[in-house]
Amino acid sequence: MNGAIDRYFSNDTYYLRSNFNIKIFRLINIKREEGYIVSLKDSTITRINHRKKKFVTYTVSKFLQDIDDENSGGPPDNDGEETDDSDVVFSVAEEIEIVNDFETKKATITVKDEEEEIELFLWFTEKTLNSPIVNSTLKKLENLFGGTIPPSLGFEQIPVPFEKGGINKDALIVKYQTTVEDGTFTYILFKYSKNDLLPDIFQIPKEYKKVKKL
Repeated sequence: MNGAIDRYFSNDTYYLRSNFNIKIFRLINIKREEGYIVSLKDSTITRINHRKKKFVTYTVSKFLQDIDDENSGGPPDNDGEETDDSDVVFSVAEEIEIVNDFETKKATITVKDEEEEIELFLWFTEKTLNSPIVNSTLKKLENLFGGTIPPSLGFEQIPVPFEKGGINKDALIVKYQTTVEDGTFTYILFKYSKNDLLPDIFQIPKEYKKVKKL
């Protein structure tokens, strides 16, 4: 599997564009290229299918109904269970590593329970911090969707216990990697910057057709 996600935040609108290519031998071959525009001003969600060159605009309730009908998936439900703080070990190496021009330090997070032990390797920087607009948009989206943001909007959160290492809670995650039974997952941040103009990749091209359902 490989893919990319681009996100843009403004005061009243959240933009997302993603593309994924999942191929497992000859059994599964999924290519998805889609975008979302969430208007926090009028509480509408525009979903764009760039492969079909079509888009649809939903109310919040209709959007939630449609993604439920599709059973589009996302992170598995943990049934309300939480990891005990005492089962999490957080350690940080002193060496500076350069990852995509970011000065980072590598942290190792070990989570233990009765059945298994999982390690997550994470590279972070305090030279660049998460922008306040990201946190404020997150809260607005949580309010808009009644507390739980749909996974398709690209807001899955990694619960990183930065406080255990005396690290700024707004430290920017540049890379993380974990290995599970099905393989290794790696995330890398390529660019994080202020942009006063909406990049073209988030615009809906004029030739795209507005439809009632994708």
